[in-house]
Amino acid sequence: MISLSSVHNERVEETSTDTDDGIIFINNNNTMSLYLGSTICLLALVLTRQTYKLSAGFRNKLVTKTKYHETSLDSPPSLKASVMLSVFQNAWPATVSEMLQDTETAHGMVFRSLMIAGCLIIMQTDFSGLTPSPHSNDNKSDAPMIVAMMGIVHLLRKHAIALAIGFCFAPAKGIDHDVSELRQQTTAASDESGKSSDELRGIPWLRNTTVHNFSSDQREMVARTNVVGAVHTILATSMLTLMPLLELIALAWETWHFAPFHFTRLVRSLDPCSLVWCTLALMRFLHIVVLTISVCVFMVHFIAGFFFTSGHHTFKGFWSEFAATKLFAQLMVLASIQSWFSWPSVFDAMHPYVQAVALVFAGLHILWYTRFCIRTLFLCLRNVEYKESELCRFFDASRRKERAFQTFLDAQLAFIARVQREFGATHNSSSEEKATDMSSSLSVEGKTRSSRQNGRRSSQMDLVREQVSIIAKLGSFMEVEKENSPIKTHID
Repeated sequence: MISLSSVHNERVEETSTDTDDGIIFINNNNTMSLYLGSTICLLALVLTRQTYKLSAGFRNKLVTKTKYHETSLDSPPSLKASVMLSVFQNAWPATVSEMLQDTETAHGMVFRSLMIAGCLIIMQTDFSGLTPSPHSNDNKSDAPMIVAMMGIVHLLRKHAIALAIGFCFAPAKGIDHDVSELRQQTTAASDESGKSSDELRGIPWLRNTTVHNFSSDQREMVARTNVVGAVHTILATSMLTLMPLLELIALAWETWHFAPFHFTRLVRSLDPCSLVWCTLALMRFLHIVVLTISVCVFMVHFIAGFFFTSGHHTFKGFWSEFAATKLFAQLMVLASIQSWFSWPSVFDAMHPYVQAVALVFAGLHILWYTRFCIRTLFLCLRNVEYKESELCRFFDASRRKERAFQTFLDAQLAFIARVQREFGATHNSSSEEKATDMSSSLSVEGKTRSSRQNGRRSSQMDLVREQVSIIAKLGSFMEVEKENSPIKTHID
């Protein structure tokens, strides 16, 4: 144990020879890339769900399929609970994919833009650099095969994020396919008006089963949707099953190397850095377990939704899948934060105020994520069954949020109107002043122009007079010359 800690300290000293320890701690490129990208992905999920509640489709379902707007906050708890349950069953989609299927809507644009941006940032992370092995510079290094396998795991952790990007470009609904429509058609496949298929005569279990008589266009749509749905499901399932497995392997690798060292510091001196590191390791493991349970619950209700028309399968599948995607984003955030505390000597070299900020920052994430993780665990263990008190509380919270949003919207519009009114009055007064100045300048210019015109007219009259006098003098001169000319005598 002592040799492990000494090797660990030597490695940290070697990595911080020419750089300040605090700068290494804060400005780690891999840590910041993973944290920033994961936070953006988490924000994409939260904002998308909130924006979906403002969509035209959701609001229309509230009006036509529920009594949400007719029920007030003063209604009996049983009524509010039943109304909220009907909202879950009839207004919310069956899967997260169906919530995001229309990429032209506001919530679809929010999800695609933020999710792609976050995933691209995450892919800049070198996962092997988050928590490098403390034995890398020691003669007692791990077997080359294990090191090579862990390199592959870290590489897969990075490239598996590309599945989320592909998921954004494979919507569950398009111009020629629709998964929700496929679900409705498959539930009606055993209609009594149908007939048995001739192609299934060789299959004993299916030979006498009646199949709904779909049109050729409907059958082609089902075939196209099966292909697109398979691609979409592979991307989503791989993302929610492969990544937790890879994170579990990486967590086991980090725990194998770092847990003895941190546990020793924690027992000897109650070191806060080691305490946070151990807590984050437990939190990551808890997230992996709850995420796996959420995916299992989702798969059960997702598959059941293609066989039964019950509304319970829709909202139960949606909330379990949404919780799984949110847990996945939180798992990535916790991995980035844990890497901050992987080198205790770096943490010890920091200023006490910076240490306090880092501990508070990590503690807030732990408290917030623990609350959501435990709540999701118990919700999945009881098959996403809500109590009447919980449904009533959801209804009250939803109405209060809607009232707060309307108040915020009114305040925004009132502020804009007030600004327009203030600037409009100033603009009008300034316009009047400009008009007065313009009229006065026009009058002065008119007077100047008239005076110039009068001057021109007087000068023209003088010129005409001069020309007339010149002509008169020329005429008199011609008369005198005529009288004195000899030609005149000869003619006479």
